[in-house]
Amino acid sequence: MDRKIGPVGFREVLGIGLLTGFLLMGLLSAWYLNRRQDVIAAQLEDSVWLALSGQWEKACQGVENARTGWESDRALWGIFGDQTPMEEIDALFAQLTVYAAAREPTDFASGCAALAQHLNAMGNAHRLSIQNVL
Repeated sequence: MDRKIGPVGFREVLGIGLLTGFLLMGLLSAWYLNRRQDVIAAQLEDSVWLALSGQWEKACQGVENARTGWESDRALWGIFGDQTPMEEIDALFAQLTVYAAAREPTDFASGCAALAQHLNAMGNAHRLSIQNVL
Protein backbone atom coordinates (compact mmCIF):
# COMPACT_ATOMS: atom_id res chain seq x y z
CA MET A 1 0.00 0.00 0.00
CA ASP A 2 1.71 3.05 -1.20
CA ARG A 3 0.59 6.39 0.09
CA LYS A 4 -0.07 8.86 -2.67
CA ILE A 5 2.30 11.77 -2.43
CA GLY A 6 1.33 14.82 -4.33
CA PRO A 7 -1.56 17.20 -4.70
CA VAL A 8 -4.66 16.79 -2.61
CA GLY A 9 -7.23 14.61 -4.31
CA PHE A 10 -10.86 15.33 -5.08
CA ARG A 11 -12.14 13.18 -2.21
CA GLU A 12 -10.07 15.02 0.37
CA VAL A 13 -11.26 18.41 -0.87
CA LEU A 14 -14.85 17.18 -0.95
CA GLY A 15 -14.58 15.82 2.60
CA ILE A 16 -13.12 19.04 3.96
CA GLY A 17 -15.75 21.06 2.11
CA LEU A 18 -18.61 18.94 3.50
CA LEU A 19 -17.30 19.15 7.06
CA THR A 20 -16.86 22.91 6.76
CA GLY A 21 -20.36 23.25 5.33
CA PHE A 22 -21.88 21.22 8.17
CA LEU A 23 -19.99 23.28 10.74
CA LEU A 24 -21.20 26.56 9.22
CA MET A 25 -24.75 25.25 8.93
CA GLY A 26 -24.75 24.23 12.59
CA LEU A 27 -23.34 27.54 13.77
CA LEU A 28 -25.73 29.63 11.66
CA SER A 29 -28.77 27.59 12.66
CA ALA A 30 -27.86 27.89 16.35
CA TRP A 31 -27.39 31.64 16.00
CA TYR A 32 -30.65 32.21 14.06
CA LEU A 33 -32.88 29.94 16.13
CA ASN A 34 -31.58 31.23 19.46
CA ARG A 35 -32.20 34.78 18.34
CA ARG A 36 -35.78 33.88 17.37
CA GLN A 37 -36.37 32.01 20.64
CA ASP A 38 -35.30 35.07 22.61
CA VAL A 39 -37.81 37.24 20.73
CA ILE A 40 -40.65 34.77 21.27
CA ALA A 41 -39.82 34.37 24.97
CA ALA A 42 -39.75 38.16 25.38
CA GLN A 43 -43.21 38.42 23.79
CA LEU A 44 -44.54 35.85 26.24
CA GLU A 45 -42.94 37.62 29.22
CA ASP A 46 -44.60 40.86 28.09
CA SER A 47 -47.90 39.01 27.87
CA VAL A 48 -47.51 37.92 31.50
CA TRP A 49 -47.41 41.51 32.69
CA LEU A 50 -50.12 42.63 30.30
CA ALA A 51 -52.47 39.91 31.55
CA LEU A 52 -51.78 40.72 35.18
CA SER A 53 -52.28 44.46 34.62
CA GLY A 54 -55.68 43.92 33.01
CA GLN A 55 -54.77 44.54 29.36
CA TRP A 56 -56.32 41.29 28.24
CA GLU A 57 -56.57 41.91 24.49
CA LYS A 58 -52.93 42.97 24.23
CA ALA A 59 -51.85 39.93 26.24
CA CYS A 60 -53.80 37.57 23.99
CA GLN A 61 -52.43 39.30 20.89
CA GLY A 62 -48.87 38.92 22.22
CA VAL A 63 -49.39 35.20 22.75
CA GLU A 64 -50.86 34.86 19.27
CA ASN A 65 -47.81 36.64 17.79
CA ALA A 66 -45.54 34.32 19.79
CA ARG A 67 -47.46 31.28 18.54
CA THR A 68 -47.11 32.48 14.95
CA GLY A 69 -43.36 32.96 15.42
CA TRP A 70 -43.03 29.53 17.03
CA GLU A 71 -44.96 27.80 14.25
CA SER A 72 -42.93 29.53 11.54
CA ASP A 73 -39.66 28.23 13.03
CA ARG A 74 -40.98 24.86 14.21
CA ALA A 75 -39.79 23.04 11.10
CA LEU A 76 -36.22 24.26 11.63
CA TRP A 77 -36.33 23.30 15.30
CA GLY A 78 -37.60 19.91 14.20
CA ILE A 79 -34.47 19.46 12.10
CA PHE A 80 -31.91 20.73 14.59
CA GLY A 81 -33.61 20.27 17.97
CA ASP A 82 -34.98 17.67 20.30
CA GLN A 83 -38.64 16.68 19.80
CA THR A 84 -39.63 16.27 23.47
CA PRO A 85 -39.33 19.95 24.48
CA MET A 86 -41.11 20.91 21.27
CA GLU A 87 -44.09 18.76 22.21
CA GLU A 88 -44.16 20.32 25.68
CA ILE A 89 -44.11 23.80 24.16
CA ASP A 90 -46.99 22.87 21.85
CA ALA A 91 -48.94 21.56 24.86
CA LEU A 92 -48.34 24.81 26.76
CA PHE A 93 -49.56 26.84 23.79
CA ALA A 94 -52.71 24.69 23.78
CA GLN A 95 -53.21 25.37 27.49
CA LEU A 96 -52.88 29.09 26.86
CA THR A 97 -55.67 28.85 24.32
CA VAL A 98 -57.94 27.36 26.97
CA TYR A 99 -56.94 29.97 29.57
CA ALA A 100 -57.55 32.76 27.08
CA ALA A 101 -61.00 31.42 26.22
CA ALA A 102 -61.87 31.10 29.92
CA ARG A 103 -60.42 34.58 30.67
CA GLU A 104 -58.34 33.31 33.58
CA PRO A 105 -55.65 35.99 33.99
CA THR A 106 -53.56 34.29 36.68
CA ASP A 107 -53.55 30.90 34.95
CA PHE A 108 -52.88 32.64 31.65
CA ALA A 109 -49.97 34.60 33.14
CA SER A 110 -48.46 31.53 34.80
CA GLY A 111 -48.79 29.58 31.55
CA CYS A 112 -47.04 32.38 29.65
CA ALA A 113 -44.22 32.46 32.20
CA ALA A 114 -43.78 28.68 32.06
CA LEU A 115 -43.80 28.73 28.29
CA ALA A 116 -41.21 31.51 28.19
CA GLN A 117 -38.97 29.46 30.49
CA HIS A 118 -39.35 26.38 28.27
CA LEU A 119 -38.42 28.42 25.21
CA ASN A 120 -35.41 29.93 26.96
CA ALA A 121 -34.28 26.48 28.12
CA MET A 122 -34.62 25.06 24.62
CA GLY A 123 -32.67 27.98 23.19
CA ASN A 124 -29.94 27.64 25.83
CA ALA A 125 -29.60 23.93 25.11
CA HIS A 126 -28.61 24.72 21.52
CA ARG A 127 -26.63 27.89 22.14
CA LEU A 128 -22.90 27.81 21.40
CA SER A 129 -21.34 27.90 24.86
CA ILE A 130 -18.56 26.16 26.71
CA GLN A 131 -21.07 24.06 28.67
CA ASN A 132 -22.61 22.73 25.45
CA VAL A 133 -19.27 22.07 23.78
CA LEU A 134 -17.91 20.07 26.70
